[in-house]
Amino acid sequence: MNREKFRDLRALVFVVVISVLVAYAIAWAQNMRHDFDDRQRAIDLLSQQVRDMGGTPVTGEPGATGEPGKAGPSGPPGPSGTAGIPGREGRQGPVGRTGREGAPGVKGERGIEGRPGVKGEPGATGEPGMRGEPGMKGEPGMKGEPGDTGPTGPPGPACPAGYEQSVVQFPHMAGDYIVCKKQEEGEPE
Repeated sequence: MNREKFRDLRALVFVVVISVLVAYAIAWAQNMRHDFDDRQRAIDLLSQQVRDMGGTPVTGEPGATGEPGKAGPSGPPGPSGTAGIPGREGRQGPVGRTGREGAPGVKGERGIEGRPGVKGEPGATGEPGMRGEPGMKGEPGMKGEPGDTGPTGPPGPACPAGYEQSVVQFPHMAGDYIVCKKQEEGEPE
């Protein structure tokens, strides 16, 4: 990992040096061109003045290069560059020592009342209590529905000979009643 870091650092230094050299060469070329343009402009102005006075301009040998001018004022700061690539994650440092136990804090305010707990299981069955006194007699219950019809019973008693049997129902009396009526003479049995 150290070799890779050294290699990355060396490449970064190389890129910075090349960038500085290129910037310096561009600035020097611009400065030379600026000096040449100023010199040519001065020659043109001088030649025009000679023509205005009726003379013939004669171009002499170029003079010696003047001393470099003073540094101009600093320009405004350039735009911010793009964010660089995030560096590699460093190694985890050693675990620090355990700090001293702090002083107990101030007693806090009373908290909110908690929710009711879960309902517990039923307790053991207690001993039976003492027998109570008999209660008051209740009112008679409602009349129940009629029961199912029972099975047919054995045949009832028959009338003796010479009597006619008939079934009679009396009002306010439940059931059928057999009445034996004596036959008159001459009636078939």
